[in-house]
Amino acid sequence: MSDPATFRLAAAAVYFVPALLWAVFAQSIWGFLRKRRPRSPAFVVLFIVGGLVALHYALWVLIALARSRATRVALLATSDADTAVLLALGRHFARLWPVRADPPRPAWLGVNYGVAALAAGVFVLADLGTLALPGAASFVPFTAYLLAMGALTVWDVQRLARSGAWQPGRLDETTSADVIALGLGFALVAATVAADSLGGATRRLLAGDGASPALVASVLLHAGAGLVVAVPFVVRDLADTLRGFVTTAVMIAATAGLVLGLHALGAGVADAELRRLLDLVGVLGVVLVLVPAQGWLRAAIDRLVFRRSRRRWEELHAFLHTLSPELGVPECGRRALAEVTRAMQLRGAALMLASGEAVTHGAFAFAPLAAAWPRWAGALPPHTIGKSRFRDLPLPLIEALIEADVVSIVPVASPRRLWGHVLVRTDLLRASFSDEDDQAIEVVADQLGLVLDAAELLARTVAVERSLAHAEKLAAIGELAARIAHEIRNPVTAARSLAQQLAREPASPFAAEHRLILGELERV
Repeated sequence: MSDPATFRLAAAAVYFVPALLWAVFAQSIWGFLRKRRPRSPAFVVLFIVGGLVALHYALWVLIALARSRATRVALLATSDADTAVLLALGRHFARLWPVRADPPRPAWLGVNYGVAALAAGVFVLADLGTLALPGAASFVPFTAYLLAMGALTVWDVQRLARSGAWQPGRLDETTSADVIALGLGFALVAATVAADSLGGATRRLLAGDGASPALVASVLLHAGAGLVVAVPFVVRDLADTLRGFVTTAVMIAATAGLVLGLHALGAGVADAELRRLLDLVGVLGVVLVLVPAQGWLRAAIDRLVFRRSRRRWEELHAFLHTLSPELGVPECGRRALAEVTRAMQLRGAALMLASGEAVTHGAFAFAPLAAAWPRWAGALPPHTIGKSRFRDLPLPLIEALIEADVVSIVPVASPRRLWGHVLVRTDLLRASFSDEDDQAIEVVADQLGLVLDAAELLARTVAVERSLAHAEKLAAIGELAARIAHEIRNPVTAARSLAQQLAREPASPFAAEHRLILGELERV
């Protein structure tokens, strides 16, 4: 790869990978902000961070492809200013990341962004040659600021990090795995700066020279740092990011292959009309084949990687239609949970009824929620929320939900009442859901609410029927008792009258017996 043009093209391709990954991640966060509108500023800062990282690597793609040194220098100055602001935003996000962290004070923000603005100005002036620094000293300001901000950011993340690996769901808490990944990413950045200062990698790239060991190492370490730092964020949004990254990369590669193939084919055609026809074929190929292929590719990724069937919601709706209200509320909830867990391939789920009863299926630990749920369940919004919206809940409930590995809460309601909430556990591959999934989940929850309504009404109807039947039995027993009492009372009355007459005869030799008989009849 001694040819400078070939090396610059390869370097641009290497830088393009982290640029595309961060751009897809930023687009996913933007979609979340637009749809969910969370109150926490952490996601706004994260979106800006993702966009600036994507811009940073996109600028390096342009640096590698630019033809003039002046253009490369201007792009490098822009990239260094972007890096200064990016590091300040990254540390700001580290302070907002854990839900237990206190937001930074205005004085801290002023110092953080003030130093970033000063550093950006120094970097730009040094890159443009306005601020002349001798030899190796030109790397000192950038290296000092980079290492200081990197160390402070890792320290801020480490302070409130929980031990353990990554858990499914978007950015709720930091873990020791985040600390390791960020530390490794900044170590790669430091190695990039070392390769640059010792081997003159950036100087060779700006001059348009060919590959050298230091330049190759700098390009690979630089791009690797962007990929490693992306890991803590991508794994929490793996489904959306992976789907978007693979789809976009395949579409770009297919479009480039189609254009280059038709261009090579047209180069050997002398007829101008035929060349225009080839250009038309290229446009039609992009519009009629590649654009519809995006949907097919996304469906294939869902099917092959995430094991999600496009018919799973139809099957779930069909199952709920066959669910008999005669089973009762608990059994209907249990069977519905089992089918939802199967259709969505969840690790576990629980139906927390408003009455306080809990129905679980699969691997679901209810113990962490036992104390917090009865007290704080009333703070839940009336719509579905994912783990990213847990920040808006009371802290004791957040802690309990994180401890139970809950990634989503779906209210189960009907026009009559709120029945409760379905709590979902899943793994990293299935922790995020598309817009179609969100709408389907809410429809399923509403349908389950109607089934539980029918089960309750049927249970009440059966209870009333049993009460009426019991009342009818009691009435019949009362009527029978009255008849028996009437049948007994008549002969007893006649016998008492006769005994009274016999007791009035004092000369009767059986006077004592008559009085005894009269007394016993009076008791009856």
